[in-house]
Amino acid sequence: MTITRRDFLGAVAFAAAAFAPTVAMAAESHAEVVSLEAALNRIGPDGFMVSLQRYLSDHVGFGSGWTGHYLTLFTPAVQAAYARGPVTLEGLEQAITLPYLIEAANDGALPLPISSSAREACMTIPGFDPACGMDQSQTTMDQHGCCEMSVRRALYMLKAGGDAAARDLLAGNPDWAALEHAWLFGHQGEWV
Repeated sequence: MTITRRDFLGAVAFAAAAFAPTVAMAAESHAEVVSLEAALNRIGPDGFMVSLQRYLSDHVGFGSGWTGHYLTLFTPAVQAAYARGPVTLEGLEQAITLPYLIEAANDGALPLPISSSAREACMTIPGFDPACGMDQSQTTMDQHGCCEMSVRRALYMLKAGGDAAARDLLAGNPDWAALEHAWLFGHQGEWV
């Protein structure tokens, strides 16, 4: 069977017509200038946690055990931040702290699944004592602080990435290596 030039051009025209809407939508979403806060609010807590999971497992190199621990610890805090209203990067930086997690665990205004998962997350921290409230032992503060530093680094890298990071978040695939480069060398919003 031979394919004529006419058959080939017909197939190309069909493929172009079939995929044109998808290509146009992808180009539109990447061309759209969106602030990082708008992108964070658009993807929601689940989208943010998926991006964080990719960062922890792919870029930092944590195995599934450590990544799972981080997600268990920070998912309720991030969900609480989103439940309380529009999210900012500074709000997420505050949400990953131990006092915020303890507050979310005891917040009756939050939906029960969020506050109960925050309580469960607190109990995974070595040395955590619910009776101590905000006055936890230094060991507990240190254990949470070690986890917090990795997540805080991801937030700083998103901030350094600017508009490019916002577009990547909306696309569901932040380029963490490029974000780290931007954070370390100050190339905000441009990949070098």
